[in-house]
Formats: sequence, C-alpha cells, structure tokens
Amino acid sequence: MANQNASLNVVKTAELFVTNFEGSTADPCFTRGRIDSSPNIFKSGSSFFIDYANTSNTSDLKFLNRFFSGLTNGSTFALVGGTYFIEESGLQVGFAGTYTVVGITGTYKTYINVTGNTYSPSLTDGVYESQNFKYPLKFSATTGNTAQYLISKLNKTSPLNLSFLGVYGNNYGYEEYLEVEGASANSERYLIDSFVKLQDGSEIIYINPQSSISTENFYAQQKKVNIYMRGIPDLATLAQSKQQNGITTVVDSDGKILNVLGEQNLHQKYSRSLYDQNKIYSWYGSIQVSNLENIYNPIAYDGLSLSIDHFSFIKITTVNKALLTLVDSSQFFTEQLVQILLVDNVETSEVIFRATPTSTIIKLDLSDASLYSCKISAYYDEECSLELDETFYFNGVPGYDGASFIYVKNIESPAVIYLKFELDTVLKLQLTII
Repeated sequence: MANQNASLNVVKTAELFVTNFEGSTADPCFTRGRIDSSPNIFKSGSSFFIDYANTSNTSDLKFLNRFFSGLTNGSTFALVGGTYFIEESGLQVGFAGTYTVVGITGTYKTYINVTGNTYSPSLTDGVYESQNFKYPLKFSATTGNTAQYLISKLNKTSPLNLSFLGVYGNNYGYEEYLEVEGASANSERYLIDSFVKLQDGSEIIYINPQSSISTENFYAQQKKVNIYMRGIPDLATLAQSKQQNGITTVVDSDGKILNVLGEQNLHQKYSRSLYDQNKIYSWYGSIQVSNLENIYNPIAYDGLSLSIDHFSFIKITTVNKALLTLVDSSQFFTEQLVQILLVDNVETSEVIFRATPTSTIIKLDLSDASLYSCKISAYYDEECSLELDETFYFNGVPGYDGASFIYVKNIESPAVIYLKFELDTVLKLQLTII
C-alpha cells in the first residue's frame, strides 16, 4: 500500500476572476516588482549597506529573495524613488541612481552591500532609518532572466486573491504545487517556485522551469485555484477549515525561531511539519487587522522571552452605565450598555508604570476572549494620528492564547504612548512610564 503521507493533497483553494498563465517570458520581478517596506541604510563613502532585516511583509521578503537571487556580485541595478525625510533639517533626499552589488546575505537576501555608481550628491555619510522614508525604494535590473507563471490581475479581498494561498514554494524548500481547475492548455499540477506582487497590484505565482507552461488567459472566467502539498492530515486537522488562515512559526531544536510564515492554515502547517521533522512547527489562527503588520519578523517573537518589568492583563467588558440626558431642559438619568476597558480588572484609561534605570519592558496580556476580532494599534499621540514605529511588538492575535503587546521603554523611546482598541466602539489606553 502506498504511503499516504507522500501523496499530494489539496491544502488551500482560492477563487480568481482575471487570471492567465504566461509561458516563458521576461521575468517581471526585475522591472515591475513591488516592495512596500523600507530598509535601514548606512552610507560610508560610495559604499551603501542596505538592511531589510526588520521587514515583516512576507510578500516583500519573497520579492527581495527572488530579485537578489537573480543578481551576482558585480551585477548592476537601478533604484528609483526612495524619498527620505531628514528630521533635523526638514529636507528630503532621494536614493535614485545606479548601484553595483558587492555582497548579499540573509535568508531572504535582506542584507545588501552595494557600491553607488550614480546617486544624489545630497546623500551624506551616516545612517538612514526606515521610518523616515516617505516613499519606498523601487528596484530594477536588466538580467535576461525568464520565467513562467500564473498571474492574477484583479485582486480582491481573501480568498479572492493569490496572497490568500500563502505560497512559499520550492525556492524556500517547501514543496507546493499549483492547479487551475478547468484549464485546457495547462491542466496539470505544477511545482511552485515562489510568489511576488507587481507594482500595478498584480500577483504572480512562479512555476518551476522543469514544467512547460503555455500562455492561456481566463479573463472572462471564474477559476478555482488549488494548492497541493504532500501528506494526508490527521483527523483533527482534516476537520479544520481550509479557509481559516493563521501564522506558522518554525523553531529549531534549540528553541530559536527561524521563520514566521503568514497566510497559513492548519493543513499547510501539518504538511510542512511532516516533512521537516528536525524543526518544530506551531500554528494559531489569525484575523486580518493592522496590528499583525510586524508579526512576521522572528525578532518579535524573541520578545516573549524578555525579562518583563511590568505585566498587566487587558479585557473589554460591557456594563450598564447611568447617563445624563437632557430633554426639553429637563434632566434624566438613563441606563445604557457601554463597553469599558479593564486593566487588571480595574476600569481605567491610563496606566502608570515606574521606570528602571536603563530600560523598562512592559507586557500587556491580550489573550482574553473579549478581545477577539479587536483591532489594536499603538500611537505617539492621544489623537491616534501618528503610529508608533519602533520599540514595541504585537505578538499573536488578540483573543487567543499568547497574544500580547510588549513595549520597551529606553532612553530614546517616548515615556507616554497610546493604544487604540477598536471593537464595537473605540477605546483608548494611555501608558505612562515615570
């Protein structure tokens, strides 16, 4: 009897509307690839050290990996955009120009050492921090590289897009196959190499060159796209929805988090763990809210092991409150159900923590079920108009075990920050460190 754990099985399905297969053609990643994140850059003379290590957007990481895997030391590429705001002077400079690759490293090619050939003379030596980029860098290179792929040109919300499928592919050591039901010229299951987004919003899944793809469009057709992986899940996993996406973490034998994979369901997690038994794979369901933006960076998970100076438990509850109402100049007290924020079971809108001499680490537990589907964001200001951009981590998903907010108060970070909780209503919590 054949080993069922070696058979290919459907782990995820999406519905697409404006798609087509492209046979071997110029790889659009090198001329039209999209990246939304900005790096930290250190300039010294004509040397530039570009660091995307803090990038949490998994689509951006896949782009970086494909783009710079297609270049070698000595290759030349162009940068456009990359407008940078200098806080001290209020001036703006750009990184547009041509650059030569000196060295590339990192799992996703996130550390890039280049020599500037042509660039703005306004760029002085020093550090350019990611949060001060007004517009991200755009990379372009002439390589002659070709590719074959499935492209989706009209992407809606999940599951009506390719992002929903959570593709990593053969380029990352994960065996995944693509099938488009109802295709005629391309009716097989094709080994996947990778996934990227393009500047016009299109999404593409690269097909491994060992297959042969013909150009075929489905512009007026609704198509069901399947992702296959090896292994028949156990009964508990089979009972779980294939539409429920979540986060999968990859941990080595020493407990170090190696990677964080997005848009994954339990079926995908099962297949990955089955054929990578030297590592530990964990999964939890997620909801698509803005506070997951930095969750894909393994550094964020290391925050769970930090020595916590202050710990508080957060929940939202609904209570009856007496409200004063004016009707025809008469005053009436009425009761109304309202949502309130509890910190350590006390209703409050501000929590004060005492600082330690060097740095203070505050952890807010967000695992209470009352926070399920709550959108939580961190800000510098009480009006919640300027998002906090560093020295904090959102771990997990509100309402699930392990969810938390960790804030590291050091000499450079603000002593007062604000958290906004958006559920049926908007609640704010001020954190003050004295």
